[in-house]
Amino acid sequence: MQPVLTGCFSYAYNHSFPMMKQHKGAVFGNRTHPVFLFAFGELCLVLFVFMQLQTRVLFAEEYSNVSVRKVLTSTTVSDGSRIRYLRADDPEVTVLVVDVPPGGSTGWHSHPVPVYAYMLEGVLAVEMENGKTFEFRKGDAIIEVVNTGHNGYNSGKEKASLVVFYTGAVGVPNVVKEQPADVPALP
Repeated sequence: MQPVLTGCFSYAYNHSFPMMKQHKGAVFGNRTHPVFLFAFGELCLVLFVFMQLQTRVLFAEEYSNVSVRKVLTSTTVSDGSRIRYLRADDPEVTVLVVDVPPGGSTGWHSHPVPVYAYMLEGVLAVEMENGKTFEFRKGDAIIEVVNTGHNGYNSGKEKASLVVFYTGAVGVPNVVKEQPADVPALP
């Protein structure tokens, strides 16, 4: 490291750049303008500090002062289709906590934007418009379907609670309610 710094300062001090000199000879001789020396010196200091840092990229699982537990890594949404990301000029994230009482239901709906959820408590069954049903319990992550009708219902004896992350866009609805005649009834 020392040779790098010595080289930086030596170069700045000993090399002459005609466009940086005010006058050749009496005042500055063959030396670089003092303003350039100061700026170059600062650059060398930043370079020194940067090189001294033991930079290392950490993954979330590698933090030493917190507890990290991977909940889910997936390339598909809950019905098995591929994850799609929204492309928007004005992205907007909305986070909600949704509580569904025993016997309650979200009602048939779809999402025109990607939606992710985490089950805080209880059990939530999600029926798709094709008749398939998926069940999610406390601690499960949910990657919701996009543009596909579905209904979440609580068939358990305690409240189902989940935190929901809508990754949408300004002016785009996160939820589109389905008309009851368009979808099958709750089982």
